[in-house]
Amino acid sequence: MPQHASASHLASITPLPPDEAGRVLTFAWKLTSNVLICLIPLTIIAASVPIALVLMRLQPLAATLVAGVLLLTSLGLQVAWAGTYPEWPINRVLRWRLRRAVAHRSAAALAGRRAHRREVRPWPNSAAMVEWLPREKWSVTQLDSAEDVLLIEVTSRGIRMEGDRAYYQVPGSSIIDVQYESVRPAGCLHRLHFVIVVFRTDTGPLEFPITHRDHGLGGLRSEARYQRAMQLYGEISAIAQGGDWSYCDPSHKHGAPRRPTRRSPQQINPYAAPAH
Repeated sequence: MPQHASASHLASITPLPPDEAGRVLTFAWKLTSNVLICLIPLTIIAASVPIALVLMRLQPLAATLVAGVLLLTSLGLQVAWAGTYPEWPINRVLRWRLRRAVAHRSAAALAGRRAHRREVRPWPNSAAMVEWLPREKWSVTQLDSAEDVLLIEVTSRGIRMEGDRAYYQVPGSSIIDVQYESVRPAGCLHRLHFVIVVFRTDTGPLEFPITHRDHGLGGLRSEARYQRAMQLYGEISAIAQGGDWSYCDPSHKHGAPRRPTRRSPQQINPYAAPAH
């Protein structure tokens, strides 16, 4: 993992101390969350079957049709749940766990109980939670494939992220490229919408795919999640200064990215500092 970098045009990833890292995405949490996700569709069936049986005993003829409709409805609910965003309730709890861990960590640093090598600032309530999911893990089925889960804040100075395993500082001048990609990872029935940020570190360029993981109840459908990803894409594209690239076509109705194009053959070195 890239270590701390001090140059203003380099991003830094500062690993957390071993006694603080990995307190959120624990093995117990991953196992429990996967079991709960599997139990939700089973609960729908378990709730519908007794109702159908009672109806059939009371009114055998008319209730048979009602029971059949009820069972088909429960099946439809399961398919809709699996194809929309079944992790929603689990991820809301995960967001709470991450915010609690970050707040505890910051309080310890401000009180002097913990040495720290960075500026400690409180996180706004509006800060979203994203996951860092490297491309090589998109086709891997695991309990939880995320490399890290992070709170993220995009400002005019750059991207600030704090996760379960590291603290990330990405100046706008370190961002070489921003792209968008929609994929269906292994084991998922729904699509994930990634914002792929490429930035310089002291060990070379790093591709950093992130996707939101804290969608609210009204934003579970794919189109709503896509729009949210596009908003983040636009915010990061607006501050990216690390390469001479074209990021988006403002005439597109969704503001969707177009293929980046190089304008100058002299500015193709990803390690070069931005021109002034």
